[in-house]
Amino acid sequence: MVSYHIIYFGRVQGVGFRWTSSNIAKEYGVNGSVKNLADGSVELYIQGQEEQVDAVLKKIEEIMGKNITSVDKSKSDLRNFTSFDVLL
Repeated sequence: MVSYHIIYFGRVQGVGFRWTSSNIAKEYGVNGSVKNLADGSVELYIQGQEEQVDAVLKKIEEIMGKNITSVDKSKSDLRNFTSFDVLL
């Protein structure tokens, strides 16, 4: 099991980023959360089996890549996620 904290920068708010990320995460059965941050970036916590997590992150970048200018990705401690949630 792996867990990441990721911040996406660019034109990532107001373009369906959170809902797209959530749908992809649910498709692959990983847990976590995604929310908009005050500075215009999007914060994603994701955890699950490494292959599924990698597939989710790859698909997010394939679909939303034109909106992403940079990504800050770091490993994080496992949290008690039981689903994948869009936080408002």
